[in-house]
Amino acid sequence: MHRLAPGISSPKSKNHEAHDRKVQDIVKIIALGLRRSGTTAFWQVFHRLENFVAFDEPFNTMLRDLPKTHFKGTWEPIRDLYCRDTSRFKTHYAPIEKSQELETSITTAQLRYLNFLCDSHANVFIDSTRLLMKAQHLAPSPEKILIHLYRSPIGFVSSHLLPSYGGLRSQLNRRLNQILFWRRQSGFNTWSIEKILKNHYGELTSVTANALGLPPYVDRNPAVIKLLHYWLLHYRKLQQDFSRWNESNSLSVNFDDFCRDPTNILNALNERTGIDAKSFVTTHLKPASMGFNPSDSRWPQAMVRAGFSSEEIERFT
Repeated sequence: MHRLAPGISSPKSKNHEAHDRKVQDIVKIIALGLRRSGTTAFWQVFHRLENFVAFDEPFNTMLRDLPKTHFKGTWEPIRDLYCRDTSRFKTHYAPIEKSQELETSITTAQLRYLNFLCDSHANVFIDSTRLLMKAQHLAPSPEKILIHLYRSPIGFVSSHLLPSYGGLRSQLNRRLNQILFWRRQSGFNTWSIEKILKNHYGELTSVTANALGLPPYVDRNPAVIKLLHYWLLHYRKLQQDFSRWNESNSLSVNFDDFCRDPTNILNALNERTGIDAKSFVTTHLKPASMGFNPSDSRWPQAMVRAGFSSEEIERFT
């Protein structure tokens, strides 16, 4: 799939159907992105949109704790669905465990739950970090649009190795992590990625990685290379899956570009959904970090070891 000009990954196709779609038509949008790739910020754009219900991470296993609330307020829409008919929600709820995230298959119960969410309201937005490897089972339709949301690999890796927290102790830890940035092998499990890599990644993705042209995953490598490998596997897999679908119902969005200037992406969403681009609220967006020393020559060297092509290195450095 060829890349969009800033932030979008493909031009409008000749047989584009979106110009016939009206605002009041039923719209289901599913956005797929890795952890720390802007999925929550993207969710907020649709959460603030009138006539839309936006579900944030509905396959999260922590939703077993409903009707509890989340301190960020992101559970409220799905909590409302839970409280509307608790018995029906519990019958359909089928989370994706960490051990399942890297599997390319999806269970019948999980698909049934996804359909339950989509059918709960006329216009639905869903973001998920747990469905990426299962995208081939989520083929878009005239009313269903799939979005691949991604950050630059440098920004993605840096956000996991150098999480930003307040307090003197956290600042000292961050400084130490900067010193050890290129050598450390562990200590980046804040968003569970280290656990996923250590317990499941190599075994479950070896066939997929080979088919996508990636080298074998080596757990002894520095964390930078392991995370780059993880990013590249998902990026190529989603690009491959999206290339099979009509461009009027799928869209790849570079979150870094979206934060800098959302205009192109909002116009693309307007073309595909009929939603007036002016109705989107993006005042909460801030420029995404470019990552740790993005001009450091060690980044392209690490990318080579992770399996990036010369074209991919040029694009993302």
